[in-house]
Amino acid sequence: MYKLEIAPINENADGKYFNNWLRETHIFTSVAYEDLKIVVSFASEPSDIIKTAISEKYHSLSVNNNIAYAEILEAFTKSKSDGENYFYKFAAENFAVKEATGELTIQNINYIFNRLTPVINRLTFGFWGISLVSLLNDIAPITQGDIDNGYTQELHDKIVLDITNYLS
Repeated sequence: MYKLEIAPINENADGKYFNNWLRETHIFTSVAYEDLKIVVSFASEPSDIIKTAISEKYHSLSVNNNIAYAEILEAFTKSKSDGENYFYKFAAENFAVKEATGELTIQNINYIFNRLTPVINRLTFGFWGISLVSLLNDIAPITQGDIDNGYTQELHDKIVLDITNYLS
């Protein structure tokens, strides 16, 4: 095991931001924040280039990095909540109401739900843009089987428009 010690402590650095950056860019085993230093542990000694990059990144962090990270996290949390709310409203209007009125059967709803599952998953995790790409590339074009089961071009276009409007 190799331990990279970074000192002195950067008072402007946010540990969560730095840890996320480390996870996205390097393979390490742990990070420990001690009184006067940070210790990043690795299974084996990393190259000098990696050690320098990690140290320089940590020392370069400023309050602005923390603010940007917090703003991104807040926006993503809202996007996730908005996606969940959109899907619940969509399901109520297009599944529950239409089943209650006899416009769709449970089999139709299951078909539509399965057809839209990749989009729903992305949307309820807050990934509106990826949901739109999936609708346009993976779900389209609408087939006769889709239409026979209640997933019409009109419904598809409405979802595309709703997501496009959300993103603009």
